[in-house]
Amino acid sequence: MSSSEKTANLRLNQWKGPDRPERDDFNKDNLLIDEAVTSIKRQLEAGANGELRAGGIRIGEYVGNGQLKRTIDLGFVPKWTFVFCAGESFLNCCNGGLNMEINAGILVGTLGSVGIQPSPKGFIVINTPGAVPTGRTPQLNADGKKYGYVAI
Repeated sequence: MSSSEKTANLRLNQWKGPDRPERDDFNKDNLLIDEAVTSIKRQLEAGANGELRAGGIRIGEYVGNGQLKRTIDLGFVPKWTFVFCAGESFLNCCNGGLNMEINAGILVGTLGSVGIQPSPKGFIVINTPGAVPTGRTPQLNADGKKYGYVAI
């Protein structure tokens, strides 16, 4: 006999006093749990370009193409984003300390560090090859370099 009550989300059996659990009830509950976990697993694995997708979180990577500006489309406006170049320090001093290559950036809402800006569906990374008058050279889309990001 099935239970007299079910859980709200997966409709799993919840037995009360006179209810008599049967093996078939457990087997059905196990299938419901397996289907739910499999669905979540597929959603996490379904991200494009190496992304892990879980609700409003994206963990991904891209290879720089050398363009001055590049939009990373997440499909939503993140509240917090961190981008970094794999295998590089966040800052590299060059030209006797007169220039800094910036290999990481953070974006909180609409406020971004040098090299990262908000966009309507994600964020924009900036790549500035060579020295600039400010001495701060963002390198968040350097040709052939691998980058990782977390966006929430």
